[in-house]
Parts: sequence; structure tokens; C-alpha cells
Amino acid sequence: MRGTIPFCLAALIGLGAAGYGVYWLLGTCRPLDRLLGISGCTEVVQIADFAPVQAVALTAPDAEGVSSLFGHAYTPDGWRPAMVRLDLETGKELSRYPVRALNGFGWILPAQDGKRGLFTCWVQRICTEDGRRAAIISLVDASVIETLDLDTSNPVHFPGDAAPPGGDEWRRVFAANGERIIEADPDRGLILFDSEGAEIAKLIDKARWDVTVSDLSISPSGTRIAYFEHARNDDPARLLVWNALTGEAVIDHQFDSSYRWRSNPAWTAQSTGLALIRRDGPDTLLELHSVSR
Repeated sequence: MRGTIPFCLAALIGLGAAGYGVYWLLGTCRPLDRLLGISGCTEVVQIADFAPVQAVALTAPDAEGVSSLFGHAYTPDGWRPAMVRLDLETGKELSRYPVRALNGFGWILPAQDGKRGLFTCWVQRICTEDGRRAAIISLVDASVIETLDLDTSNPVHFPGDAAPPGGDEWRRVFAANGERIIEADPDRGLILFDSEGAEIAKLIDKARWDVTVSDLSISPSGTRIAYFEHARNDDPARLLVWNALTGEAVIDHQFDSSYRWRSNPAWTAQSTGLALIRRDGPDTLLELHSVSR
């Protein structure tokens, strides 16, 4: 009898440890989750010594199938603005380039041509080395094309790119190659309209916090809309994907509370996958999730 009690205790501890191990392995993008295809996560890539900016950090792939990730890289001189070139299909890091921005660098806006991006700084008006508020750079090597002054540090439409007419520019964006307009209404939620302004569907009745078009990702094909709500307080993170023509939900998936970094998902070149960003200490995790057509 005396030997039975320690044996039972050891067995209970062992079962508890095994159960926790299985629970951990089933977490989003962990080995069993990827093996069984539960969350749709197919790959996890670590980007060492790199902290991404918030909002739009990762661009859609260019004509060569390569994306640009913006943030701060750790160097011998400390954390410095940088751009990492990535193959989203494999998660492979191809190269890193310095971004010639001053302290406070933190806002990226890609152009519709997929070749250029615009950066500004969060907390100060002067963001470039020549004393301007913004710079347009190459998404290939981060070289500065031109510097300019803007009325805001958080623009949502690249200078010269097409934007839906009427309303607040922070609230409206084209989808489905101009056939649809998405409006982020602070009271009504996310609404899908046709190009004439007729309402097609309400995508979200009410978001957890105020949504602008900078929080949305349109697929390269124009046929999918993605929105990621990062975890906050006790609320889990949530990934939502809709058909851009009909407003039909394609994905509505919840993630655990470790997904607290506010960063948009980025589409793969064929619109069949999304890359999500998660922080892990001084490093960044890039997760690839499959999306049905």
C-alpha cells in the first residue's frame, strides 16, 4: 500500500505533463497543429534580432515573388531602421538593408505598383536626413527615391494612387480591382459596397477598436480581404478573410493571447496564403497560413 501512493502520484504527474505537452504541441503553428492542419498554419520562420513596425510592416510580393519587411534590426550600433527581403513561399530571408530614417521611424505605406514604399516617423515631424517629413524608397534595396512633406505622419493612400471618391480617406479603400469599395465606419463596422455605392454586405458589425483602411490587406488578385485583430487584455486574436466580391466569410479563426503585435497579414503572390507576424523576445516569428481560393 505504501508503494502504491507514490506510484499513483508519479503516474498523475506524468499524465499531467503529457497532457500539457500535447496541449502545447497543438497550439497555433506548433508541430501537431501544422501536422494535422488544424489552424491552416504551414510554416514558422524566425527572423533573428528584428522588431517589425506596427500596422503595415510586410508588403505583398513583387514581380519576383519577394516581400519587404520593415522594422528595426539589431546592429553593433544598437537597433536601427531596416528592411528585410523575404520569400514568403519559403520564409527564407534573402537580404537586409538599412532604411535612412531618423529616430521614430514606424509607418510604412506601399504603393500600388509594388515597387515603392513611403515611410514616416511616429512621434516627430522631421523623419529624413534632409529634414523632410517622409521619403519614398525602393522596395528592392530601400534606397531613397525622393523626400517630401505631408500633412500627416500616418497617410493611408500612397501619393498618386487611386482612392475611392467621397468620405474620409482613412475609411475607404478599393477591392476586387475597383469593382468594390470597403468602408470602415466607426459606428457600423466594416461594410462592402459596389463601385456605385450600393451596400453588398456587412463584414463586421463592430470591431473591438476603431478600424481604418490601414488595418486591411487586399490580396494581389483583388478577390480576398483580410483583417487581423491582435489580442488585447483577455480577448484572443482573430483572423478574418472574406470574398471581396460577395462579402462571404472564408476564414474566421481565433488565436491565443500571444498574438499581441498589431501588424497586418500579408498575402502570398498567388493569394493562397497569408503571413502573420508575432514577436518572440528580440526576434520576430513569421507564420504562413493557407487560404482556400
